[in-house]
Amino acid sequence: MKKITRIVVMSAALALAAGAVDAQTTNVYLQAYLVLNGVRQNGNGQAASVRIIDKDILAALNATGNFNFSSGARLLLKSNDDQLPTFVVREPNGDTSDVSNYLSVDEVSEVNAQNGMISYAVWVFAFNNQEGTSFSVSGFLTLYRGTLKSAHVGPLMRVYNIGGQVAGAGQAGGNEAVFRGVIAAGFPTVEVDR
Repeated sequence: MKKITRIVVMSAALALAAGAVDAQTTNVYLQAYLVLNGVRQNGNGQAASVRIIDKDILAALNATGNFNFSSGARLLLKSNDDQLPTFVVREPNGDTSDVSNYLSVDEVSEVNAQNGMISYAVWVFAFNNQEGTSFSVSGFLTLYRGTLKSAHVGPLMRVYNIGGQVAGAGQAGGNEAVFRGVIAAGFPTVEVDR
């Protein structure tokens, strides 16, 4: 009877350990850079230049009243297990906030080349803070894959650099606007969620 009890206890312990390993998610974070230049409509029938960069997006997120990001916060793309990324914001102290309800990315199509080491994709980036700043821009992006290493994670083949030109429309200061620019991401870090 003692042997059966020991076997049951050991089996349960192994099952729990296996479940803990399965529950881990490997995330790759890329620093995101957005530079959108455009023209917005003025109230007097004229147009004015407008520019939105990643720091402006953080300020627009703060304007929602749901966030209070510091000047040192960084906009990141987070990819779980090599899936399509989502946007998050990371503070200097490491706190991370999901902002994908306001800033999202969607993939229209992707073509792989060089045995999956390079991909060409059409992505749509959409932002709306419901306070007069919004855009929906799309474009042709190139994704580069390579081996990433981390202290607690074995070598991974993941996207380490993304870049391309985009264009689209939205609002700036509550007025209609059109945009074109560049969206890029790089400087990968690898982390494991448990």
